[in-house]
Amino acid sequence: MSRQRYSQSLILFPYVAPVISTVFAWQYVLMPLNGPLTILLSNLGIMDVTKDLVNDPNNAFIVVSFYSIWKNFPFIYLMILSRLQSIPQDYYEAADIDGANGWQKFHHITLPELYYVIGSLVLLRGIWNFYKFEEVYLLSKEARTLPIYLYEKAFTGLPELGVAAAIATVLFVVMMALISIYVRKVLKW
Repeated sequence: MSRQRYSQSLILFPYVAPVISTVFAWQYVLMPLNGPLTILLSNLGIMDVTKDLVNDPNNAFIVVSFYSIWKNFPFIYLMILSRLQSIPQDYYEAADIDGANGWQKFHHITLPELYYVIGSLVLLRGIWNFYKFEEVYLLSKEARTLPIYLYEKAFTGLPELGVAAAIATVLFVVMMALISIYVRKVLKW
């Protein structure tokens, strides 16, 4: 197996690894007192070794955001890479003949070819992040998102099904609005 295949496997690992195992790994790395990242940041003087990044209400959302970026980067990488590899080289050769520099080739060839892929990725990641439940719920008990609030209202304690239904309706309306913006602005229908 070539070195390129190994690097591609490492890049894809977060996306294909089970959520529960990656969440537990992140909790271990960020554990107060003896987590490797906590010790490193403490030795660098950036933070106190006793600080609990995962369960601190001020930092929980930041930790969950970094986890989500790390976990879902491979999907974006694959989509953009596949589109970049499918751009015909004739376009770049014609631009070279016309005397275009690197920035002009990027601006007039690469970026327009990536337009629909980037638009689709923004929409998909927006929807998936808006409805994200399992990663946020497992990683930190302090990070609150609408799906977690919906879950708490519908299934824990004394259920408030009316509130849960209202939250679900708001989520649906927001998603439909985002999809309609995508259809009008990106697809230009």
